[in-house]
Amino acid sequence: PPPPALTLRNVTPADHLRPRWTAAHQVTLFSATLTPRQFHADCLGLPDGCAWLDVPAPFSPAQLALHVVRDVSTRWADRARSAGPIAGLIERQFLQRPGNYLAFFSSFDYLNQAADALAARQPDWPLWRQTRGMDAAATEAFLARFVEGGQGIGFAVLGGAFAEGVDLPGSRLIGAFVATLGLPPVGPVQDALRERLHQRYGDGFAYACLYPGLRKVVQAAGRVVRTPQDEGVVYLIDDRFGRADVQRLLPAWWPAPRLTRAVGAAHASAPADAARQDGPSQAGPSKVHETTRPASTMKCVVQVGAAPPPSGALMPTPPPTAVRPPPPNPNPPMLMPTVAPEPSRGCVAT
Repeated sequence: PPPPALTLRNVTPADHLRPRWTAAHQVTLFSATLTPRQFHADCLGLPDGCAWLDVPAPFSPAQLALHVVRDVSTRWADRARSAGPIAGLIERQFLQRPGNYLAFFSSFDYLNQAADALAARQPDWPLWRQTRGMDAAATEAFLARFVEGGQGIGFAVLGGAFAEGVDLPGSRLIGAFVATLGLPPVGPVQDALRERLHQRYGDGFAYACLYPGLRKVVQAAGRVVRTPQDEGVVYLIDDRFGRADVQRLLPAWWPAPRLTRAVGAAHASAPADAARQDGPSQAGPSKVHETTRPASTMKCVVQVGAAPPPSGALMPTPPPTAVRPPPPNPNPPMLMPTVAPEPSRGCVAT
């Protein structure tokens, strides 16, 4: 076994960031993934009265065909028997519309199980896989296979190098399969993190697992539609994607999902007791701070200490979301000394 290691994790960055917001004249934060608002306000330590601005995405629902595959479970205990149905689903879509696709999985082992199953069904199809420790040359070679008018399927790990920051517009990529909710693996460290966040914010599963996981799912699926001219298809593969609290976390410009069955998925559904990686969903849905899906957003901007936009502005700022004050910390974190701002300087964070 590996030797024990001591690690330092910044579990609640709010304690470190709050003094910085206080010291600055104005701070602007922006990202395409600043939802749910309360989650980010809590974790970033944003003060009350922040101005939030949602900028509409330049896309329309007609550009994306969204499928939810609810008869497959991607939980760890079900992965071996789900690889075949997922391979059949990819095969069916590729036969219907040949082109370039990306398939995302939660681990390299799961990725290889599905890729092997598809290769056994279609040995002549072009398939390429992300591998552990790919260097820059291998990464470029992987992406170079996505050519205009090309055909093939790339297999990658969710949250890895090919799940965000990759632009494959036009016919270089016409579809993606996401066979995971992006939930972290179960273990003592993750259990401790979830418990700590539950003590702090009241919903450890959502803060430690669901929200970060769904952010990775949205980033991976976002590889498909990159311009107002792109069109493509996305398959979200897992029965939990059918839950209302999960669908509320998807981009609002996405169309209503179509329910789709996998090929040969009769025995791929989750057993009733496979709830440990599913968080509290078996006992009831996880608490979600928004009652509707987030506004159609390409970029979400938060301004700390900024004046609200003038009356009649093109995009009026919605009311700020209240931020719960943290409980007293008997052991405050060690912080670098806060430097008082100079009168003529501000602070901008991006």
